[in-house]
Amino acid sequence: MDRLPAAATPIGSDLPPALVQAELARVLASASFTAAAAHQRLLRYLVDHSLAGDLGRLKESVLGIDVFQRPAASFDPALDSIVRVEARRLRQKLARYYAEEGQQARLVFVLPVGSYVLEIRHRTAVPPAERHRVSVGIYALSAEGQAPGMAALVPVLSAELVGALTR
Repeated sequence: MDRLPAAATPIGSDLPPALVQAELARVLASASFTAAAAHQRLLRYLVDHSLAGDLGRLKESVLGIDVFQRPAASFDPALDSIVRVEARRLRQKLARYYAEEGQQARLVFVLPVGSYVLEIRHRTAVPPAERHRVSVGIYALSAEGQAPGMAALVPVLSAELVGALTR
């Protein structure tokens, strides 16, 4: 996990740092992150070093020492999985944040599986509040000209049809 591909670059490093820092502040101030000090430290570290293009600091051994305060002389990522575990939790927390509180965010922080190089992306999906609603018109069913027993069935069929279309 300590090796980075030669061509690895953080996506979004060309974004204005002030814009990225503003998004970071919003994420860290959210209800999802206020009580998660370790995830705040990890995300701040990843953002800062991704923006700086300092990819050499974004590897498991360095994160264990710099972010999780493991002793440099004895930290072995093969024996201590703190970085992998907390990175997985951070991925989950970010996904939950952007699905709920951060739905209107214009930037999205993504930590790809198998990497500690943070990607900072412009949001491409349309937030739910901006999606267009689809309307369907339903004509009332009529029992005119039908057998007398059908008149009682028509309102039931209408209700079932409306219920099915609503779902």
